[in-house]
Amino acid sequence: MIQESIQPKKICACKNSSSAIKSGDSIYIAAQLPMDENGRLIAKDIESQVERCLKNMDMILKEAGLGVRYVLTTRVYLVNMEDLYVVDKKMAGYFKEPYPARTVLGVSALPCGALVQIEAFAMDTRAIEILMSHEDCSECSESVCEVVRNIH
Repeated sequence: MIQESIQPKKICACKNSSSAIKSGDSIYIAAQLPMDENGRLIAKDIESQVERCLKNMDMILKEAGLGVRYVLTTRVYLVNMEDLYVVDKKMAGYFKEPYPARTVLGVSALPCGALVQIEAFAMDTRAIEILMSHEDCSECSESVCEVVRNIH
């Protein structure tokens, strides 16, 4: 299967790594650190760091032509498990029901002194949604329409 690297310009690229990989309809989003486009930790507080991780994830999803509703699972790495309430609050404002499945792991440290890191898995289900709704796909992206045409 063909794999495509997804690397938004406003996310600092790690050496020998992609911010995300698209393989078929699957988007594997690498754990996002709360870093700016220059590779600097954006703040020391957990609230700002969670917001930045989610903002980075959003940029990746947009680069892939998707939104947050296509995220199926997340994995959150926390240095301090007491910060989980902040993660819950921020993710509740970012995601809508049905919320993605989530795993939270306590870790002793993260790169660059970060307090949180968030990874995700998303799936591009637009072709299936169009098929299930029996709608005309003339307004959607070319790649989605191609899938629909192949199924019909």
